[in-house]
Amino acid sequence: MFKLFIVLTLHLFGKLEAANSFKRRNIVLATNFDSSNSLGKLLVSDILSKLPLDKYRVSLYSTNGVFQQFFDFQSRACLLKVLSNKQPKQTSLTNALKQAMQEIEYSFNDEKNFFVIVTDTYLDESSVEFLKSIRRSNLNEGIYILQIGKVIQTYFRKEDGFNWISINSTTIINNLPFIQANRQLCSKNYKLQLDECSRRCDCVDGKLVNCRRVRREFSSMSREERDLYLNTFKEFSVNPKYIEIYEKFVMSHQKYFWSGIHEAKQFYPWHRSYILKFESLLRVIDCRVTLPFWNWAYFSNSVWESTPTHHMWDIYGGFGGDGAKNMGYCVTEGIFNLNNWKTSKFEDRKNVILETCRINQEESSESVKCIETASIPFLNKCLRRRFNGNVPNISSIIHVINNLLPNEFPSFERIVRNSWHNTIHKAIGGHMGTEYASYSPEFWSHHAMLDGLWFEWQKKCAKCVYSGYPGKSEYLIGSKQNRHDYINSLKLGECGIKVVYDSIFVTKISEQ
Repeated sequence: MFKLFIVLTLHLFGKLEAANSFKRRNIVLATNFDSSNSLGKLLVSDILSKLPLDKYRVSLYSTNGVFQQFFDFQSRACLLKVLSNKQPKQTSLTNALKQAMQEIEYSFNDEKNFFVIVTDTYLDESSVEFLKSIRRSNLNEGIYILQIGKVIQTYFRKEDGFNWISINSTTIINNLPFIQANRQLCSKNYKLQLDECSRRCDCVDGKLVNCRRVRREFSSMSREERDLYLNTFKEFSVNPKYIEIYEKFVMSHQKYFWSGIHEAKQFYPWHRSYILKFESLLRVIDCRVTLPFWNWAYFSNSVWESTPTHHMWDIYGGFGGDGAKNMGYCVTEGIFNLNNWKTSKFEDRKNVILETCRINQEESSESVKCIETASIPFLNKCLRRRFNGNVPNISSIIHVINNLLPNEFPSFERIVRNSWHNTIHKAIGGHMGTEYASYSPEFWSHHAMLDGLWFEWQKKCAKCVYSGYPGKSEYLIGSKQNRHDYINSLKLGECGIKVVYDSIFVTKISEQ
């Protein structure tokens, strides 16, 4: 019988009030108990189930070779799946704790931390000394040691600053300051309810179950909800503690742009995986966030305008407007304006400028002047847009989905990929018209719309969900992920994440 040593890090943050206004504390949970210890496993499961994720975020480090950092987190169920790994020990508890501290010190060194140790055996001298060093650190908020069974650690004295708690049932954890005992409870009077992360859940026997992320049309969201999304996006893309992860992730679309991700067998599942992972990264900052889709078809008559019902390009509560012609089509208004937001350092700026200024590869005196202006150092790192052309209307979208049979998915996919997908990219212009499109904030809402159309198509025939993607041996380009795992939106990835869309064809609009 081997020991299973696991470290989980959980992160507390306050309400998002404005951009860059995030108040946080961390919790490191280290478990040190035999893999056969049912109380230990139940304790960890109960702690996870009672952690309000609107206040905490979770990472995992284990000495059995499995770990999840803050930005690897997708769901409690996925984390518990990792916890069930029964590979033999590969490193010490001290080393696992050190890895957790390294991440905190690298990315969260301005924050306070709780440390919680769950153990059914003695802690070795190395672990004890490391915990003492943590106690003396200005990053420490408190250390809790949860003892399972009859183990007694006599050399932990009260003056050492450790809180030693004897555990004989999981009810004791309700006294821990980061636990919300009633988090999963719900009223039987209402079938559908939202959890603390705004997931839509079923209420069964007084508990929230079958929770799914809900993606909504951007303009249907309240001003507060739109600001929450936009501020979280900006926080992820500019804060030094996140920007390295952000830039590496958005760059991956450009990296594989010409490698087949826009071909039939990869396009839909690859991008479904891509936007899901980006959404999960945003939810680490604020778990209430999901990717809003932009229903360009519904707003086709005013697609480039801000109106009382169309908020996509609003200066406040929107993505900002078109690029300024006299400034190389840089976006000059809104949250992503050139004074407050820069695109990734990895882009080929010369390529973006040429593609923006030369519509349809045409060279003219106007395009030459545009290139000269856009190349000015002050302007060469801005987000660019050059609105042009029309977009498909909602009637044409409905016609295609209603008139093609379920076995005609290849025809539907081809229309989406070659027509609707490409048309919107080119019509927005600027970054969206280049291989660096994923560096543009609106990229995610455009692809959420395309993914939502696939979601609507799949609702036509439940037994045809996997139509068009036979077999289970195909992998997503540039990834070890199986393509089969990113087809059913109610069972995405190895964790089985559930994602649904508010109806694309009956969009409720917020006049705020």
